Amino acid sequence: MRYPVLLAVIVNIMLFALFYLFATPLLNSGDDAYFMYTLSGGYGEAPTSLLHYDYGWHYWLGSVVKQCFILEPGFNWYSFILNLFHFSGCASILFVLRRRMPLFKALLFFVIFFLLIETRMLLSLSYTGAAWVMGAGGALLMIEGFRGSTVQGSMVKWLLGPGGFLMKGMILIILAGMLRYQMMEMVILLSLPLGYMLLSRKAFFKLAALMLVAVVVVVGLFKIHEAHYRKHIAGWDQQEKFRQALFIAYNKSIKPAKQQTVFYDSLERNLFNAGFLYDSTRFTPERVATITKQITRNRYFDLKEDRIKLYWVLRSFEFYFLLIVMVLALWIWQGYKTQAKRWLYYFLFVLAVYLLLYVFLKITHPVYMGLMMMLWLQLALQSPEEEQTIKYKRLPLIYLPIMIVALFGAKAAWQENSNNIIRKKYFYCAMENLNRYPDRLYVATDDNFPLGWIGLWDDPKEYPVYNLIYKDRLITHTYLTTIQRFGIRDFQQALLHDKRIYLLGDTIPGSDKIFPGTILSGPIKEMVCLLARQLKQQDTVTVSSTH
Repeated sequence: MRYPVLLAVIVNIMLFALFYLFATPLLNSGDDAYFMYTLSGGYGEAPTSLLHYDYGWHYWLGSVVKQCFILEPGFNWYSFILNLFHFSGCASILFVLRRRMPLFKALLFFVIFFLLIETRMLLSLSYTGAAWVMGAGGALLMIEGFRGSTVQGSMVKWLLGPGGFLMKGMILIILAGMLRYQMMEMVILLSLPLGYMLLSRKAFFKLAALMLVAVVVVVGLFKIHEAHYRKHIAGWDQQEKFRQALFIAYNKSIKPAKQQTVFYDSLERNLFNAGFLYDSTRFTPERVATITKQITRNRYFDLKEDRIKLYWVLRSFEFYFLLIVMVLALWIWQGYKTQAKRWLYYFLFVLAVYLLLYVFLKITHPVYMGLMMMLWLQLALQSPEEEQTIKYKRLPLIYLPIMIVALFGAKAAWQENSNNIIRKKYFYCAMENLNRYPDRLYVATDDNFPLGWIGLWDDPKEYPVYNLIYKDRLITHTYLTTIQRFGIRDFQQALLHDKRIYLLGDTIPGSDKIFPGTILSGPIKEMVCLLARQLKQQDTVTVSSTH
């Protein structure tokens, strides 16, 4: 158990370095692209920590990233900070594993975690995934701190041991909550049963109390966050009410189109589904709340499509489950049935959490990977001390089949990396198209612009979007600064008459009713990677066609 901190740091430096040497990670997240471009000034305004969203990226954290972009604008500080959070979580996880088991086993469980779970989170880097990993690392440190809370000696010795673990774990969990509050809740929810299995009852209740303190602290910090936004963003409460109503539709399953009777007409349905022209005149918070309430549904497995989707979700993680089954079979073969039984109880708890999420919400990729991470870490921490009955030299041979299956399971990360290479090329092409004509204003008619496919170490200032209006800018009302820069006062009228404006994306059925007296041109030929069209007055088109 010598130098576990140094081991955790060195191993993670090596793994992260190898990953970034051979992988092509992207953000793959519209929210993270919006955060990064806002913090860096990539939209054409000064860098700002006013991200408009509640319960994510507390403005204290955002202010640090913003200031880094101001002091050193040629570096992608957003990706760096998220990677730093990932690194701190991973180092904490390996540190705890090494304290609990022999070196080979600690490295085996951690490398499999990194290969099958962490790499997939890094390939699609997001603040959600960073909060998951950092929070999990913090939770394990806190559990380890209470496990060794009986250490006798001076205060300094306690602070260097269990007390230090508790404080560092507390800091990581609070930072995870400041990054994304909901992920901190998930980590605590899934960590408490683990603490219950590993700690004495007295230590467990202390753990629960300390985690409750962390929740209270983060809730208080977000009260400060909200007060800051109210002070610096006019009408923020009304904007947030609109966004929260809209997010219900984004985060829940949608009824079939024939059951969506709430819309006034097909045009309103098409506009809402496309995320086009979200504004206070066409879609008020009250109207959006009414729509989302009536078009969303819970998945109670009464529809065949829900059962089929669940089946394919489970199939996509078949290698993960195969690995776990192999480890459990090894334990049972060695006579460690108690550990296997405890893991089964924990699996049933996680499964119940997953099914609740599946029924009532859409589950994103980072959430899936976070649930698998907690299952794997529980398996690792419940691992028995085989070296008491098996010679240490035989451990690699016993775990060899598990290592082989893990390598085959890494194909999902390999496939994701291959897709990222294609996505990154498309991003470069799209940005070249967009910035070739800086005097044009492009308005996205759907949510498919590939801004989230930017490389993690690409500088946002090298790929600016000064002339783009899309969903994230509309729902935060930050698009107003863009149209002001173009000298536009009335956005609706400008869409009809300003020849600098181009519509980007798929056409919306019935769009002639939105823009009466106009028709859409064909695709602009010089836009190779993007589908761009322009509105033209019908009389102009008719006259030009007669000559």
